[in-house]
Amino acid sequence: YIFDRESGAIRAALPGLPDVTNHLAYSRDGRYLAVALGGNFGIRIFEAGRYSEVARDVDYGDACYWIEFDRSGRIITASYDGLVRLYSPDFHLLPKERPLDGNLPQSARFSPDGKLIAVGFGDSAAVDILSGNDLSFQYNLQAPHPGGFLATALWSADGQKVCAGGGTYATDSVQPVLCWSDRGRGSLSTFPVTGNSLVD
Repeated sequence: YIFDRESGAIRAALPGLPDVTNHLAYSRDGRYLAVALGGNFGIRIFEAGRYSEVARDVDYGDACYWIEFDRSGRIITASYDGLVRLYSPDFHLLPKERPLDGNLPQSARFSPDGKLIAVGFGDSAAVDILSGNDLSFQYNLQAPHPGGFLATALWSADGQKVCAGGGTYATDSVQPVLCWSDRGRGSLSTFPVTGNSLVD
């Protein structure tokens, strides 16, 4: 359902999707809405006027849990089929790669300049940093102790910090947000947040 933010009125609906919607993202210019689907139904792209479908990719082997646009209109996705996929602004698949530190990519976030991508996993307490050009591995960030996983990654607005949380990673039964300085290469700060799942 598409709601008007000021009035709360429903402006549009997207019926008939083949499975649950795991993630939604508008393009930075507001022209498109991208949908990440459960099952192995991949992604769909809708233009945000009449909300008609303009593109899809159904060549996914498992659920897609993340979809995101960068400033240029490129799209990044993360799927439990083990792959991170990069798409051009006209929705053509560019490279797809398997990150090194987990088998279940759950989030993939562009840095503000689009040059790097942070990947969180549904089975690893690591965050992989990939090239925003070809998805090649650059470096990884490791949680201070093993166990659990860091499902959701995030860049700070200035691109200088990489943060991660969610999943089952916890310290003394509290789930923290972990933030690394210097684009992930610097010191670690830990912020205890919640005693339950941190989704985003």
